[in-house]
Amino acid sequence: MNARTLLIEKLKEIGADGLCHPALECGCGLDDFEPCQSCEITECVAAVKIDLVFLPMEDCRDVSEARQ
Repeated sequence: MNARTLLIEKLKEIGADGLCHPALECGCGLDDFEPCQSCEITECVAAVKIDLVFLPMEDCRDVSEARQ
């Protein structure tokens, strides 16, 4: 199992929909993981997708409430 697969599995485990880079306001889903080369993945954080936008999980205290 490679690092990419491990990361995707962990993101699924914590309920994330993908990653986002808060400063660049970009995000990617687990089905289209890390498609861009515009940022360093180490600067990305776990994210949830709400209304077609990826938001940092840390900003969404109650993910299930935010998704409604």
